[in-house]
Amino acid sequence: MKLNQFSGVRLSDADILGPFWQREPCWLTQAVDVSQLQLNPNDLIDIITETDLPSRLITGAEGSQFTLQRGPFDAFNPPSDRPWTVLIQAIEQLIPEFSALRSQLHWIPDWRFEDCMVSWASAGGSVGRHLDQFSVFLVQLTGRREWQVGPQSTESTAYLPDQPLALVEVQPPVETRVAEPGDVLYLPPGVIHHGVALDADCMT
Repeated sequence: MKLNQFSGVRLSDADILGPFWQREPCWLTQAVDVSQLQLNPNDLIDIITETDLPSRLITGAEGSQFTLQRGPFDAFNPPSDRPWTVLIQAIEQLIPEFSALRSQLHWIPDWRFEDCMVSWASAGGSVGRHLDQFSVFLVQLTGRREWQVGPQSTESTAYLPDQPLALVEVQPPVETRVAEPGDVLYLPPGVIHHGVALDADCMT
């Protein structure tokens, strides 16, 4: 596999992106105007403590034991000695700008769409090296995130034991890139990837 790279391509550009859908990963430089999608951390804390949107707090880094807590939370008390990540699903139910983001992918069948999930992380925060069984568009909102992309998983891809997440063993990536706000990484099903926040309050 290879990481196809585009500049000046928008998520709505079906003629360009359609041939790669479900087939090959793509890196889109400055593909989204994220000015209306950059969330306030205090608002995210309110969401995970005062609403029923599915949320998770993940701590740890590759090579160590991860921990997983599920919301809603009575209070938000992230660890000070370990990198952490908060995942909030279905954010488009509260913030219409995310529904507008999803509408840019008008060329994808509605039944393929699950939700918009926000990943908010401290510097070093990660959910570990893994793969998804579905396509994902990873839009960088704030801060920078380093992505290691590839290889494509196979039936022999080994999973790590005794972790609360479905993590895979380290393999040399096909490419390593740093996402800036507005950049998008598209991954078809089964592509191994590992994202690490490089800045505080990194949101993807």
